[in-house]
Amino acid sequence: MSLRWLKTNSAFFKKAIDGEPSLLISRGKLDTEACRKAGLTAHEIMFKLRSNNIYSIRNVKQAVLEQNGQLIVVMSGEENPRYPLVTDGTIQVQALDSIDKTEEWLLERLKEQGVESISDVFLAEYENGNLNIVLY
Repeated sequence: MSLRWLKTNSAFFKKAIDGEPSLLISRGKLDTEACRKAGLTAHEIMFKLRSNNIYSIRNVKQAVLEQNGQLIVVMSGEENPRYPLVTDGTIQVQALDSIDKTEEWLLERLKEQGVESISDVFLAEYENGNLNIVLY
C-alpha cells in the first residue's frame, strides 16, 4: 500500500516504478540511442511499424514506445496525438511537439478556460483543435 501511495502522489516514484515512454522516431528520424536504451533492434522496430501498416520511417511524425512495449505512432499530417497534453498536473512535452504546439500555447489556452495553475489539471486532451480539460 505504501508503494501505491508513493506512486500516486509522487511523480519521481511513479517514474522510478513504472518507467516512462521513449521517443523513438521524431519527424521521420530514428533515435538509435533511444532504441538501444529500450533494448530494441532495427528488425524489432520495423516489425512494430509494419504491425501498424507503416512501411517507411519517413512517414512517421512521432513514434513513442510506451512502458508496456506498445508503439504509439503519429503519422505526418495527423493533428491528433492520440494521447493527452496534460496528465496529473504534468505537461506532456512529447504530445505537444507532435501537434507542433508549445508549452506557452498550452498555458495560454488553459488560462482562457479559467485554469490558473497546471497543477489544477487532472487531464487535458487535444482533439480536433479543441482542448478538453478535466480538473481535480
